[in-house]
Amino acid sequence: PRWQVIRYARAFYEVMGVSPSFHVLNRNIGDRIAHSNCTQPNIGLLFPDGGCRQACRLAGLPEYVRYAC
Repeated sequence: PRWQVIRYARAFYEVMGVSPSFHVLNRNIGDRIAHSNCTQPNIGLLFPDGGCRQACRLAGLPEYVRYAC
């Protein structure tokens, strides 16, 4: 499941040009990660050293920056 998250993050970055936020991962990868709703604790279990941030780091992506609309 970890590699699914990493591959998704890389694909998202390739298309959008920014790293995915936790909410994007939650919405788009959901059941494929944890066989239940993808929640912050589930991501935390997969990446115990920082959750979504660690996933982006392992994918070789810059840290996600929240943009205001």
